[in-house]
Amino acid sequence: MLCEIVVSEFSLTVLNPKGNDQEQYFDDYAGEVDTTIPAPVNYHAYAACVAGSYQRDVRKAIEMQHPVLMLIRHDLKACLKALRQVKDAGLVVAVTLKETGYHQFHKLLNNAAKIRQLREILMLADGVVSPTQAMLPVYRSLREGHAPDTCRFIATPYPVNDPRWDFSVPIEERAGIFVGTRELETASRNHLQALILIKTLAVELNCPVGIVNSDGRELDRMLQSLDFPMRHTEIRGRMSQTDFLRFMASFRIVFQLDQSMVPGQVAGDCCMTRQISVGGNGSIDELVFTQFRGDGQDRDGTVRSARRLLQDDDYYRRAVEDTSAKAARLASYETAAEQLSAFYLTIRA
Repeated sequence: MLCEIVVSEFSLTVLNPKGNDQEQYFDDYAGEVDTTIPAPVNYHAYAACVAGSYQRDVRKAIEMQHPVLMLIRHDLKACLKALRQVKDAGLVVAVTLKETGYHQFHKLLNNAAKIRQLREILMLADGVVSPTQAMLPVYRSLREGHAPDTCRFIATPYPVNDPRWDFSVPIEERAGIFVGTRELETASRNHLQALILIKTLAVELNCPVGIVNSDGRELDRMLQSLDFPMRHTEIRGRMSQTDFLRFMASFRIVFQLDQSMVPGQVAGDCCMTRQISVGGNGSIDELVFTQFRGDGQDRDGTVRSARRLLQDDDYYRRAVEDTSAKAARLASYETAAEQLSAFYLTIRA
């Protein structure tokens, strides 16, 4: 018997079959800030926004007796098995790719067997939730015979209306540029290009720069070769999500050139710090930071936007107010909860 979905009481179990993240329960939605557990963002946020749970064990997901959103990860065989178990238990289940960037999609489907497995998963699921607009046509093409509206774009939400997760600092205390990208080896991140352009801006405006180093000595060598202004640069290593937000929040803007077509966690983080994300093309960049997003070609325009935000205080204040209002309206827990409940009502068999 299919589980009943009542919009006013809608909850959701996010299932990551055999994943690494621990199970979590979101009875208090985003809850208190806790550095010992994953932050309630990305796919955890789909569960947190409806007071649901995040599970890695299929049996526990079934025991919750809530509709399921199953993450499709690299072990497609295990995902297909988990999906069949959830379906056999009579639960409504939608699926979504855990890694949605173009480079990640290419890496996942690196042979014909995996393509067949992904098609089978998408055909068997009741629906597909996509955190990016870009992947919707792909999902719909692979779900032959299913109605197009059984694939729905729902951005990964952020607890922007929860004061516990407001990491902003007064505008007067912000200065300089935070580098939003990492991963020198991932071409679509354009991390090296971002560093090159930021160096020019930082020298021109004599402003501080913040960088998170995930590339070790390779980044050090790159910065040396660029003659980067290290005297005004602060570099941090690995840190918790909350420490990352606190570090990022002290800068005036967040600059990136990521063209991976991802959900946009950097821009989502900016929603919680009330900063401006400049140059990305993720879903949150498109929804919230529309006038500052990057289109992959107009680097001059991206740099002009960054320069004006750094120099024009009135313009910057208006931009922060505008994007914060858009985040509350378009990328909040409340918005995603309404969208998820409505979507699951449409796909129940």
